[in-house]
Amino acid sequence: MSPEWKDTGMTHVVVSRSHTNGNITACIYLVDLYCLGVKDCFYLFNASMEYYREKIGGYHFEQISYALAHNIIYSAVAFAEEFGFKPYKDFTSITRFMLEEDTEDVELIEIECGKKWKAIL
Repeated sequence: MSPEWKDTGMTHVVVSRSHTNGNITACIYLVDLYCLGVKDCFYLFNASMEYYREKIGGYHFEQISYALAHNIIYSAVAFAEEFGFKPYKDFTSITRFMLEEDTEDVELIEIECGKKWKAIL
């Protein structure tokens, strides 16, 4: 994910899994933690490592745990929904293949959304 996420409230989060053939399946989320939640998302399915790197190569990312990625995405969605904002139109259809359901099985990490817990509109 983008290393400056706590300062800007905006981040790209990439959740990826490797296949036995060396290819990658990944979901890339644009997350607004200050108000709008998941603003965009797309996926790559069974992409070559070269293609994967080409698609995400223009960004500077730091590696994070799955639990942190999961909590950032779902916290932003929940916060945005409080203000009537729905996640990006393909969020549910894409996410069901990459993220686990938001249950107690995933470690809960408190993620601050909004600016001083208020949406910036």
